[in-house]
Amino acid sequence: MTIRCLVVCEGSSDFSMIEGVMKHVASAHGKNIEAILLEPQYDATTGKHDKFGYTQIRAWCKKASYLQQTQGRDWIGQQLALSNADLLLIHMDTDIAQNLELNNSLFSGDFKSRKSWCNESLNAWLGLAKGGDCYYVLPTWQIESWILATYDEVNSPKVFPSAVADYESIQDVETRLLSLGYKEDLQKNGRIYKERSLYSKDPNYLQRLQNNFSIAAERCDELHDFQVLLTKVINKDSHLCENDI
Repeated sequence: MTIRCLVVCEGSSDFSMIEGVMKHVASAHGKNIEAILLEPQYDATTGKHDKFGYTQIRAWCKKASYLQQTQGRDWIGQQLALSNADLLLIHMDTDIAQNLELNNSLFSGDFKSRKSWCNESLNAWLGLAKGGDCYYVLPTWQIESWILATYDEVNSPKVFPSAVADYESIQDVETRLLSLGYKEDLQKNGRIYKERSLYSKDPNYLQRLQNNFSIAAERCDELHDFQVLLTKVINKDSHLCENDI
């Protein structure tokens, strides 16, 4: 049997990473998992996925909440039923925590509390629409941190002159990746180029993460938590809860 998972994420390159992790973990257990990108949608006219980000994720969640509150429509449940899917994953990088207002306040916590702030923000946006089949993936600082965690002072001493105590505390993720030779976005100075096929096919992106998965999961708590969640889903653990990820 194939497990089907709907994904709402910030961009198509993020989906490549999420899908790749899913397939890697499932394969390790001899199981199949299918990731279905719900948002951002593919634009057949441009041949690209729609521009998306945390503001669009917020709008998507609030739409689900609005339909639940005003029409009694379980919109998320409908999406799962239409796709014959088992669960929904919502991804959002936590580098934008300071932009999220929660209980009339802006984020002012320490670095590690970014995840909980984003988690509570998603809960607030979804309201009653947040059900038991909806889970979050909230990387600290961004999902490319998982790729960066495959490098260290041994294989990349110019970028890591000394051992890293905590990879999830690194904020200049893209600057370091550029120093490692990753492709720069010519329209966004100092940013890496993000495109789904590049992340999926170039061996320095998803493939590198898969080849060094145990190391990256040990260095990034959120990747480890994602692995734990997927393992429970794959093994049909009855004790899944929203705190698993």
